[in-house]
Amino acid sequence: MKTTINLRIDDDLKYSLQELADESGTSLSDYLREVLHDHLNGSFYEEGEEYSDGEEYQTGIEGIVVLDGSGPPIPFERTHDFLILVTWLFSKYMNSEDNNSIEVIQELKDKVEKSIHESSFSQELRLEFLKVLNDMNRFILEGDYPRKHFLFPIPGSAHSFNYYVLLNEIWSLKH
Repeated sequence: MKTTINLRIDDDLKYSLQELADESGTSLSDYLREVLHDHLNGSFYEEGEEYSDGEEYQTGIEGIVVLDGSGPPIPFERTHDFLILVTWLFSKYMNSEDNNSIEVIQELKDKVEKSIHESSFSQELRLEFLKVLNDMNRFILEGDYPRKHFLFPIPGSAHSFNYYVLLNEIWSLKH
């Protein structure tokens, strides 16, 4: 069943979208429907379409996956593991205490290391992740005690993670 969505946008945006629709040879409604569908499905191309070097691929939550295993690697910041990491980082911002097992903390630490080594993030953000990594190492090595917590989410220290750097970089990611 199809439904109607009314959307209010300014004239300049409508004009720009109409130009893009005209360039693709489709109506504005069809163009917007396709853009929304692709955005929600993480798609950049149609399933089975050829990649720039002639290889067939499929799309998924993590973006383009080349069927024969070759092609460009998916940057870590576009993976489900990164989403898990970001969720955990912001949960620590709300409550710096942690009672997860060391195994869980180690899995999260591996994700932080991937953010440093396998992402296309700026050097500034990689240094922020390094602060988290150092604090995680401290947390793992330190003995257990009541109300054990991380220090990186607590503002006002040279060791504090700058969440604004992360937000700004995520918001600037291109499809």
